Amino acid sequence: MTKLKIVLLLPIRRHNQLTTKKISCHGIIVRTESVPGEQYFNVAIYFSDIPQKDVNCLNDYIDSSLKQSV
Repeated sequence: MTKLKIVLLLPIRRHNQLTTKKISCHGIIVRTESVPGEQYFNVAIYFSDIPQKDVNCLNDYIDSSLKQSV
């Protein structure tokens, strides 16, 4: 099990301008899997220490990204 200090830089739109939201938190790697034919891995992280306002921001970012991919 690996513990990490994580900094996420999320692009968000505020007042019709694109800005960057910095989220600092702690996490634990819970799963890794190699990507066939590539030199990188997919990683699953459990965010063990993240403020609720940052959780909300991250959820909003994920929701908006999923809507764009459909």
